[in-house]
Amino acid sequence: MKITLYPKFLVVVSFLFVHIFSYAQVQDENDTIEIFNDTPYYDYTLDKRQIVYDWMITHKNTNTSFNKLENRNAFSIIYQIGIFNWIGVEYEIRWTDYIGLNLGGGWKGFTTGLKIHTSKKRNSPYCLISYRNYGLGLVDVAAVELGTRILFTQSPDFGIVLQGGVGNPFRVHSTLEKEYFKGKVPSVLFFGGVGITF
Repeated sequence: MKITLYPKFLVVVSFLFVHIFSYAQVQDENDTIEIFNDTPYYDYTLDKRQIVYDWMITHKNTNTSFNKLENRNAFSIIYQIGIFNWIGVEYEIRWTDYIGLNLGGGWKGFTTGLKIHTSKKRNSPYCLISYRNYGLGLVDVAAVELGTRILFTQSPDFGIVLQGGVGNPFRVHSTLEKEYFKGKVPSVLFFGGVGITF
């Protein structure tokens, strides 16, 4: 096994991490929405969930359309092109307004990581910092990706997902290193993916 984690790759990941958080903070300041005119808490600084919650309490409304606003988890089926071409599924569990846990698996591979969103919206653009395993132990990759979801006009949840990024193969099986990489493992790998999300 060859284990290498290049400093330049870590610098790129750190820079993107700081940039995404800075952008998200700016988005939060501008993330005002249309207010229900009949709510007693008429305040443009409130976020969408607080406004809906206040409206429900005032009107004793338990309609599922309002409760659905709380669920920002997302499921995706993605075809990825990179060191290995594979198809898999990913599921994001939204922990906070900006952070989500991403879990995925597919044909001879799996991944886990954190998604950092640019706003509180479910389908906001994101930066994904992840660990990827290809070939069930053949290659371990530390990766950073940028992605977004584009929804179809007829559905508030169904659409396509696009993402792409770079990865550092910090551990490569000796057999794969000799046969696939010809003894020269690159410090950076590029890959991208496209799929459907719902």
